[in-house]
This record gives sequence, C-alpha cells and structure tokens, in this order.
Amino acid sequence: MDKDIQRRLDGVLDRVKVLEDSLPLSHTEVVSRVRYDRDQRTMTVYLDFSSFVSQCPSCLLISIDTKDKVERDLRTELEREFPGDRIVFA
Repeated sequence: MDKDIQRRLDGVLDRVKVLEDSLPLSHTEVVSRVRYDRDQRTMTVYLDFSSFVSQCPSCLLISIDTKDKVERDLRTELEREFPGDRIVFA
C-alpha cells in the first residue's frame, strides 16, 4: 500500500472510536488487516471482534451492537476519505 493511502487510512482509524471505551480503532486490534486494490478501487477491511465476545447473553448483545456501530462508523469514514471506492468487510 502506498504511503498516501496508508496515511489516509491511519487518519480514519484514529477518528473512528470503539463505543465501549472510546479508544480509536488505531489503538485496538479490531482491524487486523486492510488490502487496497487501486485498479479495482476496492478496499477490503479484515475485522476481528474476538476481544469483544463474551459468555454472558447480555454482554453478547452489547458486543453485537458495538460491532455494528464500529462497522457503520468505519464504513462512513472510509467512504468519506475514499469517495467512489468500494468498501468490503471480511
């Protein structure tokens, strides 16, 4: 990934917060990898929410809500930073 794309991606990960503790994604291990295909204008974001999975049913619902919010916020910021590019979560 070239330096400009990496810089812009780092900015997005600094802006998007994890709901539960208000940490930016850049300070968590939620985004495990990002692949960018310049020719296809496609960014594939690999997410790992295993640190949010809990055994208790109530906590699981909170974790699912957190996952949904993080994905929604991350998609919004990526689309803003990379207009016209396709964003895929894996």
